[in-house]
Amino acid sequence: EQALGVLGEVAATALASWDAQLAATVTADDTAATTDDADRVDERTAALARLLAENQQPVQVYVLETGHKGTPDFQENLTRLHGTRATLHFLSSPDRLPVFDADTVIIDALLGTGLQKPLDGLAQTLVEFLNASGKEIISIDLPTGLFTDRSSREHTVINATHTLSFQCFKLAFLLPENETYVGKVHILDIGLHPDFPKLHQPTYRFIDRELITGFL
Repeated sequence: EQALGVLGEVAATALASWDAQLAATVTADDTAATTDDADRVDERTAALARLLAENQQPVQVYVLETGHKGTPDFQENLTRLHGTRATLHFLSSPDRLPVFDADTVIIDALLGTGLQKPLDGLAQTLVEFLNASGKEIISIDLPTGLFTDRSSREHTVINATHTLSFQCFKLAFLLPENETYVGKVHILDIGLHPDFPKLHQPTYRFIDRELITGFL
């Protein structure tokens, strides 16, 4: 759990550094999703909101309630948020959807990797509402509702202006059907060991000039 918290803090710092001047509405899900990787999403979100608020940015944090507690790191960051300028809101029904100012930027961190089925219920309603808001949306890791390794065509997915992900591309970013969802993709370095890619044999590879030249 300590290592998990450190990684979340590093990721949140990288996100905050990407645009330190951001005035934002942060959306977060207090539910741990289906994989261990997704458990870190709510933790990073709360840490990012805290860092923005500590930098004197006006932050509204909207937590989608599902009846489950978030990770310990998420709870710790929410507690620390109470001492900042951030304002916390808990969404439990469609009649409590956010009200945005004219210059609001939305940070989408509802769900991360590990999604196994299309969105439904309040999560789907919230994503449809955010897409219809006309606001700039910055998605963390990948847009909410997007499957990591296949097309998400005809599903409800956040239409991100920017997607901020970590260390390497996800297959979903490279599928033409997903172009309208991911917007402009930015891969942020979170300081993994340089030998990390060598220890994991990739299933897919980029076709680039260097690769083609090697076959000539």
